[in-house]
Amino acid sequence: MDKITHKVRCEQWTSIIKECLASGMPKTTWCREHGISDKAFFYWQRILREEAYLTTLERARLGRRWILASL
Repeated sequence: MDKITHKVRCEQWTSIIKECLASGMPKTTWCREHGISDKAFFYWQRILREEAYLTTLERARLGRRWILASL
């Protein structure tokens, strides 16, 4: 999957996951009612969490580098 396709899918699944969480329903029930595979839902939830974690780590690393460079 190329970067653009991955980015588009991440945006789509972010929207789907937010909608599910806002519903207050159990995730598997929400997925069933919206015709979404719970396996796909949990796969993308994991992928998005991992990417958010890695982005946070990268920003923290860059922030520390900037602080050290300014000393």
